[in-house]
Amino acid sequence: MELLERLRALFDPTPAGEGRLAADRSGGPVDADLRLATVALLLEVAYGDEEYLQAEQKAIFAGIRREFGLGREEARELMESAEWSRPPKVTLAELTRLVRDSYEVDQRQRVMALVWKVAEVDGVVQSFEDVFTTDVAALLGLSAEQAEEAHSLARSPDF
Repeated sequence: MELLERLRALFDPTPAGEGRLAADRSGGPVDADLRLATVALLLEVAYGDEEYLQAEQKAIFAGIRREFGLGREEARELMESAEWSRPPKVTLAELTRLVRDSYEVDQRQRVMALVWKVAEVDGVVQSFEDVFTTDVAALLGLSAEQAEEAHSLARSPDF
């Protein structure tokens, strides 16, 4: 490994992951719109409280690298692009409809787990975040039990 690669790894030790959200319900690779919609949802919860924290940004970055199986540069570019895909340019209903219609239940639970991870990363779930997570779970077509399973997944140390 080159010196530059080792230095980058020190500052960003999060490796690309297994990519459980890299394929849609048909088994084909997800398209750019689905990736953007997923990340835009995460950005919405991050921006929902008083400030967008570095911890929230890191949680989103690590989550999308793991769940989409992306490298650092791809994840960075996706986050930048998703900034332009947030409401009011598109609605929350449009974002969640795309995710709901493109992913199986277990994948939608992983998206929901990412939403919870971002909401809880600062140690405080504000009222907006609580309402937002409830709304997103419903819009993703998750039952109360499925949403709770997603919340438990978000709290697991391996996620």
